This record gives sequence, structure tokens and C-alpha cells, in this order.
Amino acid sequence: MSIPHLITARTVAVLGHDFVMIDAQHAPIDAVDLVSIIQTFDFSSGGNTVSVVRVPSAHSHLLTYALDAGATGIIFPHIDALMLGADYLRVAMGLPSRRVDEHTEPEFEAAIDQLVKVSQQHRKPLTAVSFKAYTEIETCLKHFQLVFTAADFLCVVKGHQQA
Repeated sequence: MSIPHLITARTVAVLGHDFVMIDAQHAPIDAVDLVSIIQTFDFSSGGNTVSVVRVPSAHSHLLTYALDAGATGIIFPHIDALMLGADYLRVAMGLPSRRVDEHTEPEFEAAIDQLVKVSQQHRKPLTAVSFKAYTEIETCLKHFQLVFTAADFLCVVKGHQQA
């Protein structure tokens, strides 16, 4: 959704969609409007439509507003570091990078391998979406969900399941 108006949000919220993407990168949305739109989707849909917010960058002030308002997903645009390895993906998604003595989780490595495979097959830029990646400093990325999208491809990696 790139129309930052509550009437539009209320209308879309009752249509029965599983999720709606709020484009805070290309649309003129300030922090107050973003919070209002996310909360309107949650309230008007009865919690059935979740909000996924595309922020301008991983360092945007809108990121914290979106998470505080209850956004279920965050889309981080222009992540060119994906091919450089799992640690770069962690940092690009705003997660703490693993320490030198820690081992990378096999599920995360499998997700990176799948991403590289998809990128090579489709030769299209990919966008990483973090669905509330819950982390702790000591146990980075214990539970994670990543969605990698290309223009004509969707690969969902959830925990250790692939759909």
C-alpha cells in the first residue's frame, strides 16, 4: 500500500488479505502516519491481516516505529551483501553478527544456500524480509523466518521447514 490514508487502510483491512505491504520507502509516509496505518490494519481486520512494512533502509527511524506499532514483517531493500555470507545478512537485517567462536546455525546456512541458488537461477535482485526475527545476544537467530522474493519467484524459509 503506497497511499498513506487511514480510509484506504480501513478499506483494504476488511478485504480478507493475509497480509498487506506498506511501502514506507517510496510513499510519503511519516512516523505518525505509519503507526496509525499499522494499527488500523490490525484493528479493522480483527488481527487477520498482518502488516509488512518496507522501510527506506535498515537504518531508517521508521523501522523502530513500525516494530513498536506491531508490524509483523519488515522488508529491508537494497541488500547487496547477501552473496557475501550469513554474517552480512545478519548485519543487513539489523541482527547481531555472530562471534568468531560461534557456529552458524545449519538452518540459516541452508537458507543462504537456497538464496544463492534462487539468485543464480533467476538472475534477479532479491529482497530480504525479516518476519520478527527474535534474537538474543547469546543465541543469535534461534528462531527466524525469512522470505526471499524475486519478481516471479517466492521461496519461504521458516525455521527448518521450506514451503
